[in-house]
Amino acid sequence: MTDFFQNGVITTLQNVGDRSLENIEEELLHFSKRRNMVLLLPALYSEFEMPAMQTIIDELKNVKYLHKVIVGLDCATEEQFLEVKRRMSILECRVEVLWNDGPNVKKIYKELTDEGFPGLDTPGKGRNVWTMIGYGLTDRDNYAFALHDCDIVNYSRALVARLFYPIVHPGLDFEFNILPQKSPTSKVVG
Repeated sequence: MTDFFQNGVITTLQNVGDRSLENIEEELLHFSKRRNMVLLLPALYSEFEMPAMQTIIDELKNVKYLHKVIVGLDCATEEQFLEVKRRMSILECRVEVLWNDGPNVKKIYKELTDEGFPGLDTPGKGRNVWTMIGYGLTDRDNYAFALHDCDIVNYSRALVARLFYPIVHPGLDFEFNILPQKSPTSKVVG
């Protein structure tokens, strides 16, 4: 049996006191003017056939502070991919659907596998999340990423607020993985 040990503070989803969800979302909306928040949704197409996913979409319609939603879609035909794009298009923020079974993404997986990246020929949630994060990082203006499953039957938009709040609030003393910010004198070499 292995031991688990982690240095530093470990946070959980924030219960930010007795404040209303609307108050927290108002603050997140203010933060969103300078800190783009991106929600990652790893999903199987079959999850779009379940009631939980419709609840998630209905709740996300009321989230005003998101910059973008990226859906990583697995196990979908082209028709199903187009259906997911249509269903997600009702959100106010930009929505991008990565069709992991599509020819473009498969080509990228093959190129990376040929270059020695292991495990990309094995579908699953790990590869899906890895792909969404990599795709999301191509836009350097994205400040914060959060993700959750797509089969949560008691879903509420409060979950999204609680995921993003400790990341984007400038007054909280949490350290997360942070990308170096672009500066006028920085160069990209390679």
